[in-house]
Amino acid sequence: MFNFNKENKVADFTGHVVSILDGSTIRIKRVVNVKHETGKIIRKASFFMCQHNDKKLQIGEQVLVYKIRPISKTKHYFAEKKI
Repeated sequence: MFNFNKENKVADFTGHVVSILDGSTIRIKRVVNVKHETGKIIRKASFFMCQHNDKKLQIGEQVLVYKIRPISKTKHYFAEKKI
């Protein structure tokens, strides 16, 4: 089990759980609104693989995401359920 100490850490961003891959990996979707040069607002989505220890997370829940040391090739973030 991965121990994450969040003392003196601020969440990097928030996102929604898109899928639960195995016991400790989830996929997060982050949506950012960007203004195009023509003035239109465009929604850009990014997906991240995250480590989590809370087995109670469900698809669609909003989570806080922290940047951590690399755990695997694609996992560089830790997700915690937003209160």
